[in-house]
Amino acid sequence: MYEHMSVILATGDAELHDDLRDRHPDVRILLLDALQDEKQVDHRAWAFVDWLLPSISGLEICRRIKSSPHLRHTHVTMILDDDDRDKQKRALDAGADDYVLGPVTSKILASRINLYLLAEQPEVPTRKYMHGDLIVDASTFKAKYNGQPVYLGPTEFRLLLHFMQFPNRVFSRQNLIDIVGKAGAIHDDRTVNVWVGRLRKTLAAHGVPDPLRTVRTIGYVLDTN
Repeated sequence: MYEHMSVILATGDAELHDDLRDRHPDVRILLLDALQDEKQVDHRAWAFVDWLLPSISGLEICRRIKSSPHLRHTHVTMILDDDDRDKQKRALDAGADDYVLGPVTSKILASRINLYLLAEQPEVPTRKYMHGDLIVDASTFKAKYNGQPVYLGPTEFRLLLHFMQFPNRVFSRQNLIDIVGKAGAIHDDRTVNVWVGRLRKTLAAHGVPDPLRTVRTIGYVLDTN
């Protein structure tokens, strides 16, 4: 179930790596400061980054991950030291996909990884979904447009897959948080707007017309008519 997935840790907790590896022996657990070659990281990857580290800020690490051609699809969770809205905004602006309040334990991280992986299991694993020339394959977690690959991050892929599975249905922002397996974490409407904005930006970069419509004060829908 966990084959070909990496978890990158950029935290000040030296024991977290060993504890998490014991809980998930079938996931590649990597320390960012010991990473010598980015190609060690699988395409499906999740990074947990402390807000502040001894020699560098978590924001800078997040920016570096998202600007790396090999790592830019990594799901980044920023670990905040307090519940500060300005820090939440700065984390999202730096490219983080979400955030949690620290300190975190290996049990907490393992639980989030479990939810994340379970959310990737589609109800109909062999079905392909089409919207014009856009095709999403739920069994391989790949998307194509006009026959060319569309490279999506994990959250982007799950959002697009869900919209294509249930077209013409309006989903609230809370619906979308639940759908991508992030219920229980700290999220607000702005976080979901960031996810959808990134999905739209990635699709546009691959020449895909925007398939989503914003429903004011409610959420989003993929229209087919």
